[in-house]
Amino acid sequence: MPNLNLDRIYIVAEMANAHDGRVEDALGIVDAAARAGADAVKFQMFTPDEIAVPSFSYYDLYIKLQMPDEHWQSIIDRAHGHGLTTICDVFGLDSLQRADRLGMDGFKVHNADVSNSPLLAGIGQTGKPVLLSTGGSKPEETERAIDVLRTSGAPQIVLMHGFQSYPTKLSDSHLRRIETLRRTFDLPIGFAGHVDGGTEEAIQLPVWAVAAGADLIETHITLDRSQEGGDWFSSLDPEPFKRMVDTIRAAEPALGSRSIEMGEDERAYRNKHKKWLVATADIAAGEEFTGANLGLKRVDDVPAETYSTLDAVLGKHAARTIEQHEPIQPGDCK
Repeated sequence: MPNLNLDRIYIVAEMANAHDGRVEDALGIVDAAARAGADAVKFQMFTPDEIAVPSFSYYDLYIKLQMPDEHWQSIIDRAHGHGLTTICDVFGLDSLQRADRLGMDGFKVHNADVSNSPLLAGIGQTGKPVLLSTGGSKPEETERAIDVLRTSGAPQIVLMHGFQSYPTKLSDSHLRRIETLRRTFDLPIGFAGHVDGGTEEAIQLPVWAVAAGADLIETHITLDRSQEGGDWFSSLDPEPFKRMVDTIRAAEPALGSRSIEMGEDERAYRNKHKKWLVATADIAAGEEFTGANLGLKRVDDVPAETYSTLDAVLGKHAARTIEQHEPIQPGDCK
């Protein structure tokens, strides 16, 4: 499996458990994600005993959400048929081995398992890309998880900022942490938004995260929020999800590059508008360059090596006769 292509914003449609254990709904969500223009669709695969003890309040729900291998295979095949990458939250070695065997393309480490070293090592050993949750984790826990994943062979790690309340308050988004995470860990950063999926903010927040520096966006999608099925709190219906994707794609050309190297248009702007060092009077060969015979002015068709500061030549002497208004270059000095 190749690494996720982060040359443009990578958009993951998070199905999670919106299928409620029904393969038909899962297939419909995959189709909706493809129509919306997502790059990947993400699932959750687990056994109830990997997550909780039998007395846990949601244990019976975890049983209800189970699907047989043939259903999962049809879901994965449908996604691949659309050209979608498949990513899976796994919560134990059993579900990891199952998901890997069925052909999942990558894995996500849920917040619950950031300190689960055996699972982290198993995920790394698959040699597939990994999304690593950071929400609710201390920096040292994230650092240890990265180390285990790298040591065990993970080829690509994307840190995922964000956590899920029901729903998460907008004020808990902390988009400025995206750049902090990037500086701290020197890895690509994704954002998983979990605000109320019925609000306009649920559409705009991923766009704001992109502006704050996110390389990957993960957003929940469902077929019909009004049914209040699995994970509906922070899920978008298909049409709003598509609007989110379209808005991100429309904003992408403005993102450009993180490199500070100037592009062609910016270099042209610089040459036209910047002031360059020129002779403000005729200067004889051997004459000293001073503030009286030099100045900074705009010049058409400026030579490539023209000086842009007076300090570069003050006190030096002209190597040739220079006419008033001529640009001053290194070869003009001795």
